[in-house]
Amino acid sequence: MKATFTIPGPPVGKQRARTYSRGGKTRSVTPQKTRDYEDKVATLARWHWKGPPSDGPIRLEVVVVKPRPKRLCRKADPEGRVRCLATPDGTNVQKAIEDAMSGIVYVDDAQICEWSGSKWYAAKGEGPCVVVTVEEIG
Repeated sequence: MKATFTIPGPPVGKQRARTYSRGGKTRSVTPQKTRDYEDKVATLARWHWKGPPSDGPIRLEVVVVKPRPKRLCRKADPEGRVRCLATPDGTNVQKAIEDAMSGIVYVDDAQICEWSGSKWYAAKGEGPCVVVTVEEIG
């Protein structure tokens, strides 16, 4: 089985959980921005993945497209996508997506055996998004 879907809007990287101690008990809380993004990804994954979570090996491809900065909007600049060196890290965006799809597309994100990713500034006239392709292999 294979699914490809686009997550509209600016990409969000997985943020570190905040740990609190109160009354001798320790509690970790994932930041709201990360939770909201993971909910968005989970909704799209449920919509596009037909069937139960896979229990076999998985291939994942993530293409991160960030908003194009004004400094790259001159006539002399290329029309298409431009490689991006800015935050968030592509691996942090991928981790948020992996965690969000766990239990929907696959049982556990440890099943991802092959992965690839790239990070770009949007082409002129293109909006920010993340394109995810996930498939069972083997």
